[in-house]
Amino acid sequence: MMNEKTDSHDEQTFKKVVEVLCASGTDKEDYELHRCRTKNGKTRLEDVARVMNDLGSRNRKGGFWNKQSLKKVIQRTKKKTAFCKSLTPDW
Repeated sequence: MMNEKTDSHDEQTFKKVVEVLCASGTDKEDYELHRCRTKNGKTRLEDVARVMNDLGSRNRKGGFWNKQSLKKVIQRTKKKTAFCKSLTPDW
């Protein structure tokens, strides 16, 4: 079972990922994610990790984010449906 520190860091990271994606998608911030999309229009985790690192966010061990570390945070956080619903953007 995860400890409270891990849960808290995962939630903060997930919130930041959602903020980055929403800000980029609504043109409030230019993180240049639009240039990095795949052919089917999806933003790659590698590019989100780059933005997170550029913003000074670090993983819980103090290292840089990469595709795999963000993927693990997302997988752990997706199981918390109430938390995820609380992050639904107000379009």
